[in-house]
Amino acid sequence: PVIAMSDILSAFEPASLFILKVDIEGGEKDLFSGDVCWFDDFYLCIIELHDWLYPGEGTSGPFLRLCGQRDRDFIYRGENIFSVSNRREW
Repeated sequence: PVIAMSDILSAFEPASLFILKVDIEGGEKDLFSGDVCWFDDFYLCIIELHDWLYPGEGTSGPFLRLCGQRDRDFIYRGENIFSVSNRREW
């Protein structure tokens, strides 16, 4: 079953958010195609993209478009991409 990120955050009501780790084997397309209002609440997103696993399906496209609209830096380590917010209120 698919659970929306906003539903998870509503269910647990965390006091603060810092790190989002995403490794969902191509499911990142679905995660970042829907409601992404929660994304800016995370200072750091660590993600593994899987275009190599699903050629031609553009699984990383929604994530990359979302990040392109935000002020974030990117650090690449192995298969992980660290997307760090440049917002200074953290």
